[in-house]
Amino acid sequence: MVDCKFEGGGGPEDVGLLALKGVVRQAFGLPCPRTLNVWWNFGSCLMLLLVSQLVTGLFLAVYYVPECDKAMSSVYYVMRDIRGGWVVRLLHASGANVMFACIYFHIGRGLYYGSYLNKGVWWSGMMLLVLSMGVAFMGYVLPWGSMSYWGAVVITSMVTILPYGSRLKEWIWGGYVISEVTLKRFFIVHFVLPFVLLSVTLAHVMILHKSGGSSNPLGLQWEHSAIPFHPYYTSKDVVGFIVVYGGMLMQIMWAPDFFMEGLNYLVIDPMKTPLSIKPEWYFLFLYCILRSIPHKSGGIIAMFGALLILAMVPYLHVGKYRSMAYYPLCQIIFWVWVGNLLVMTKSGSLFPTAVNETVGLGCTVVYFAFFLLLPVCRLGHEKAVSFKIADVKLMG
Repeated sequence: MVDCKFEGGGGPEDVGLLALKGVVRQAFGLPCPRTLNVWWNFGSCLMLLLVSQLVTGLFLAVYYVPECDKAMSSVYYVMRDIRGGWVVRLLHASGANVMFACIYFHIGRGLYYGSYLNKGVWWSGMMLLVLSMGVAFMGYVLPWGSMSYWGAVVITSMVTILPYGSRLKEWIWGGYVISEVTLKRFFIVHFVLPFVLLSVTLAHVMILHKSGGSSNPLGLQWEHSAIPFHPYYTSKDVVGFIVVYGGMLMQIMWAPDFFMEGLNYLVIDPMKTPLSIKPEWYFLFLYCILRSIPHKSGGIIAMFGALLILAMVPYLHVGKYRSMAYYPLCQIIFWVWVGNLLVMTKSGSLFPTAVNETVGLGCTVVYFAFFLLLPVCRLGHEKAVSFKIADVKLMG
């Protein structure tokens, strides 16, 4: 057994420094499996991106003016008149997109390797996903362009399917229409919610450490061959940081408007709805589900059901092994599901036509069917293997 304790110097008398030293010792000396691959890097990259979003967001909040006639002007002021302001603003905007890409890779790794069996870690992660979506939506509204306005109208109107939903919508808006009061409320929530997100992230990491740390890709016992987190995985994380953040810096230098929506630069016209209202790319698969079901309430329920079924994955797991590495058919189904998500993302970005809605409905069925087929495939594979072993014994 490898000794995974972090050896530090003499402890200072100050209680705060002593506590901090204990946290660092525990984090750096955390026992880890030897076989963690690159897919485990996205969790640490998300922590880096969250810190980056907090720092750049605080800078932008200093100059942002949450008023209908000044919101977009304050964004232009940061971009044009503040030295280096355009870099900070683009880091914040692109950082949100890169962060969601890392989130989806992180969730995909958890599904493939069975990390969801650690229920506390999985559910705290799902809470982080929902909070991140809320923060991203509020941030999308703040520039107060045409797409920001109509996006706020569409999303907040979803509450009308609830009992007393119309009154709840008026309470969110601060009146009978979306106005400056709504914008100020969204700005306050967007400013406060990231600190809640940071707190839940720390709880997520603590739950992971308390439960024994990360599982290995094969889902086997690894305690007898554990290695310390530092320096083996800190060095890998540094490489991941450089690749992810360096790639984002290259994007904002060479294609600064890559993640920007052109319609959001237009002045708001509350009397004229744009022909195509669509969210950011990381919401498009949910938008595809919402749009593919004709009934408004059914579409909203299915959209939130897509997130709920992700949270319920630990209860759908059957079989002897946690990882899909032992189930070839499950691997095929998983990659079909990933491809289906890409098709849903593309479908959600296209203008709604009869063909596109039919494709979206089919993709929605495939999305939910994946979670029901996995346990069936696992049980079928194990039964086939057990029959094969029994035949070999009889032949012997």
